[in-house]
Amino acid sequence: MDIEPEFPSKRQRKRKRHHDEINDQEEEIQLSAMESFRVNYFLVIVDNEILSLTSRFDQLKKFEKVFGFLFNSKNLKSLDDSKLQECCATFGKAFSDDKSSDVDLHDFVSELKVLQVTLPDGLMSALEILHFCYCCRLLSKCLCCLLDPLNSACDCSLS
Repeated sequence: MDIEPEFPSKRQRKRKRHHDEINDQEEEIQLSAMESFRVNYFLVIVDNEILSLTSRFDQLKKFEKVFGFLFNSKNLKSLDDSKLQECCATFGKAFSDDKSSDVDLHDFVSELKVLQVTLPDGLMSALEILHFCYCCRLLSKCLCCLLDPLNSACDCSLS
């Protein structure tokens, strides 16, 4: 953009010195306009963004810990029975409290075992896996019904 930054400089403050002060101790450092901008604005924004990104990556790690085995077909197909059971237990814990659970662990594990065998070779995203399940009639509803349960415009035969 070829625009030169212009930082107005403040008037240099001068402080009256008393006779018992030593000149070398605690002199105020006057920052240049560019350095003042860098310290008071730029570095503050960078620190806030670093904090925000760190928080987001921590949330993403937690999300990956619960849902990571379902992100793509490679992750799902690479799991042996014990690791699949462990991942499903972590998933089930995320959707349960002390008294009830939204996930039937035994059914979930058995359905994923069938899906591991049924999925074609090659990398598929989670959305492609859902589409594959719909096309093979492994789902009771189509993808648009799953994404928007109140969709009255859907004319799928599974609704």
